[in-house]
Amino acid sequence: MAKLYIIGDELTTTGLELAGVKNSYIADRKSAEETLSRVLAKSDEGDIIAISHDLFPVVEKKVKKSERIIVEIPDRTGAGEDAQTRSSPISPISTKLV
Repeated sequence: MAKLYIIGDELTTTGLELAGVKNSYIADRKSAEETLSRVLAKSDEGDIIAISHDLFPVVEKKVKKSERIIVEIPDRTGAGEDAQTRSSPISPISTKLV
């Protein structure tokens, strides 16, 4: 069964942990790339990695090189709710599922 991994700020990850997400990682703009590398190494190919809107531009090049399912989610301010996900053609579908 696929797992969901969240990379975001403390408030976003805490809120999603309260909703039942077990694999959440707190990151800021300085640590986002390193955190994504750790999650990519730890996760399986079918897992979904969700990155908050404020961190996504920092890791976008790495996301484009990856063959994993990586989606952008709104951050704690709600920014990114209307942003079109740039990671892959199936991301808008995945975002609706998540």
